[in-house]
Order: sequence, then C-alpha cells, then structure tokens
Amino acid sequence: FHVRWSAGDDGFIEVWRDGEQIVDDTGVNCVAAEFAPYFKFGIYKWPWSSDEGAAASTITRRVMYFDEIRIADSSGNYQSVSPPE
Repeated sequence: FHVRWSAGDDGFIEVWRDGEQIVDDTGVNCVAAEFAPYFKFGIYKWPWSSDEGAAASTITRRVMYFDEIRIADSSGNYQSVSPPE
C-alpha cells in the first residue's frame, strides 16, 4: 500500500501484489478530523466482544497470517519497503 491520506483531491491509494500494481485510486480517501488516519489491520468480528447485544457466534478461533510488513515515512520509496527477491 502506498497512501496519502487526504480529505482533498491530492489523496491517493496505490496497492501492489507480488510486485504488480493492482489499485491506483486518487482523490478524497478520508474525512477531515482532529486525528489523522493510521494503519491498522487485523481480524474484526464484533460478536466476539462482550457486549450483551452482540449476535451469537459459533466460531471461537480465527487465524490470520501476515508477512513482510514495512512502513516508511514521507522519505521512503517503493524500493525501501518492497520485500527482497
């Protein structure tokens, strides 16, 4: 992912998979807010919460694998975050 979060026209989201760019989207990609967007990922399943109003779930375990995560600041480039060959 290469992202410039923006509530204006200068925002963009670029996504690569296996060295090939598969998404190139430009424009607004967030709302103007007190706090900037940040990177967060995981398994989100709200019924696992302890809320009494949550729907019941029979699933008790989920597994997620991730690898080669690299994050750069504005001085980074594709080469600095791409996985080694």
